[in-house]
Amino acid sequence: MLGAAGNVFRVPELRKKIGITLALLIVYRIGSHIPLPGVDVDAVREATRNASGAFGAALGMFNTLSGGSLGNLVLFSLGIMPYISASIIFSLLTKVVPTLEKLSKEGTAGQKKINQYTRYATVPLCIIQAFFIVKGVIPSMLNAGTGFAPVIDPDLFYTFRYQALAVLALTTGGIFLMWLGEQMTEYGIGNGISLLIMCGIVSSIPVAVRDFVGQPGVDPTQKIQTGIILGMIFLGMIMVVVLITKAHRRIPIQQARQMRGRRVYGGQRHYLPIKLNQAGVMPVIFASSLLIVPGILFSVIGSQFLSNLFNTNSF
Repeated sequence: MLGAAGNVFRVPELRKKIGITLALLIVYRIGSHIPLPGVDVDAVREATRNASGAFGAALGMFNTLSGGSLGNLVLFSLGIMPYISASIIFSLLTKVVPTLEKLSKEGTAGQKKINQYTRYATVPLCIIQAFFIVKGVIPSMLNAGTGFAPVIDPDLFYTFRYQALAVLALTTGGIFLMWLGEQMTEYGIGNGISLLIMCGIVSSIPVAVRDFVGQPGVDPTQKIQTGIILGMIFLGMIMVVVLITKAHRRIPIQQARQMRGRRVYGGQRHYLPIKLNQAGVMPVIFASSLLIVPGILFSVIGSQFLSNLFNTNSF
């Protein structure tokens, strides 16, 4: 296996694709550390770390979906989710709108047109989500009882000029990420959108390892044992996920025999592979997101008991 991985770098075309992908991922990570105008990065990180209750659960979920950037209020806080949402919307519309259905059946030209509409739809989705971040997430951090103000000057930040600037910056970052993903898909190794999400999530692993190793009052031997167990669980989960993702059911297809002159054709047995997991991880993501909504609503109403029922740490 190591020899096959080494052969990848001996092929000039593959080496070029990997280099382009890594360069674009570096650009993505640089943009993930550029804060929004007027935002105190250190205070935001402390507020995110100390957030609890329904707001903390919602922030953690959306931070995961955005690739680990929403909780830091940076230029790429929206992540690639607006583009994914627009893609899902147009995937559904192609089944109910006759014009889009006709375009989808025109082959490559029709698909390019649908992709163009998807890019156009990403812009208003970015603006709407950026508006909710400025009007919803930042005030919630101020009022979450964490003791940390996420902005340097709250009075100045909540002027129309600064809010419009923040919305513009978030929208531009979301559109730029969409472009990065498409460039990685076209000129890199492919699956640019998935690579951006994975890169954002994996980037939090070194911080988690640092916090685990730096735990005070824990015996070093216990840390080593816990690290080995966690590593084994991590590898086991990867193996199970790959197994379920690649698993398919082979539906037998028996081809009928045909007589042409004196020769008999067909009669062979084929298989139609159908993936065991057709929907991927999207049902889990949407189910987790939907379960957060009741907790937020009950928290707003003031029913702490019902809000705790939908807390991820409760039974």
